Amino acid sequence: MDRKRPVAPETQGMTSRESIPPETSDRGGEYRLVVVLTLGLLVLVASAVLVVVVIPNMQEHDRQVRSADNVRHLATMLVLHKTTTGRWPPYSGKNFVLSLVATGQIDRHDPHSLAILFSGADNLTRLERVDIGRYALVTAEALANGTDFSDLTSYAGRRNAEEAHRIAPGEEKEGTILLCDDDDGALHHREGIVVGYSDGTARFLTWSELGLPEPQEPDVPEPFLGKAAVNEHLAKVSSR
Repeated sequence: MDRKRPVAPETQGMTSRESIPPETSDRGGEYRLVVVLTLGLLVLVASAVLVVVVIPNMQEHDRQVRSADNVRHLATMLVLHKTTTGRWPPYSGKNFVLSLVATGQIDRHDPHSLAILFSGADNLTRLERVDIGRYALVTAEALANGTDFSDLTSYAGRRNAEEAHRIAPGEEKEGTILLCDDDDGALHHREGIVVGYSDGTARFLTWSELGLPEPQEPDVPEPFLGKAAVNEHLAKVSSR
């Protein structure tokens, strides 16, 4: 016959949880607390990286893409003008770009059409700060006279009124520079600029690709286009 093992009087009526030594139960609670705190810390670090690094990088990439789209469309319209008339606009700097308003390729009365003239990354020159009525002044005569319309677009244009920088037939076939981000005010993009070419393409070029050091003061950079340019290609365009 089986005989039941006697139970010590002091353990009678205790559940399994109550039978766990107090120090073992405390260690289990401490372990869970450490795990929760560690996971919380990891979430905070991941959130900080997301806010400080990942999201800004994604936003900057989006600005570069949108600006490149603008420049590509502007370059394509300038190429169309050349194809239709047999010559490039005979103006320099931003007036070269604004020739698209003078010829009616960009509707001077339509804010949606005019938006293409502005980079979303340009904090100085913006469509909402412009009196749209001023585009009525953008005529072939005013552009030829060199009237300053620098606040009406974010993009610097070819110095095509100057013989030394006029677009030559051989250049246009190679894809010479037509326009790019201007150098008025803060940089549009800290890592480089968007450039449009005579074959209707546009690219974002880093400073190293341009053979230039990264500007030390992105909010107040030294001029890098036109007469101030070190890069021979950027010498062909100007913000004025």
